[in-house]
Amino acid sequence: MPKRSDNKWPDGPGPTFPPDDSETGRFPGDVDDDRTRVGGRSGPVQSPEPAGPGASSDHTVVYRPPQPVETPEAAFAWLVAVEGDAKGKTFNLAKGQNLIGRHPECSIRFHSPFISNFHAVVRIKEGVAKVWDLGGDNGTSVNGNQITAVELNDGDRIELPGQVLVYKKV
Repeated sequence: MPKRSDNKWPDGPGPTFPPDDSETGRFPGDVDDDRTRVGGRSGPVQSPEPAGPGASSDHTVVYRPPQPVETPEAAFAWLVAVEGDAKGKTFNLAKGQNLIGRHPECSIRFHSPFISNFHAVVRIKEGVAKVWDLGGDNGTSVNGNQITAVELNDGDRIELPGQVLVYKKV
């Protein structure tokens, strides 16, 4: 039986991600020098000028820039859950990092206590997909073999505790 994952990030040590050499080299949640989070989640606090004659300037307004609107593209690759609670669900994979785990920042999220907060990551780069196990207690397997990192091929089975995902590619 798999062990329960006790990954308590962000209270404890965070996960170790594979190196990222994308344009920004940063992950969602990284903080810019001006203390704004990557991805436009929050912005700096700004004090606007008074609205007109007699208006007071003794208040602070929190400015949050609008979220970028992404144009939907046809998915290059996706994962299909064939076993477990998510059976039948399809997860489109974006270019770059696709985190798998329990944490709210994961793009592929499960609620099983046997899956780590950050369990694995699938990276799509230049038409190639690779999956990395992020060091959780229960590990990640591809086609029955325990992995640290491996390139994915169409039809490969990614096995997590209580879940099986099949990688599909256009």
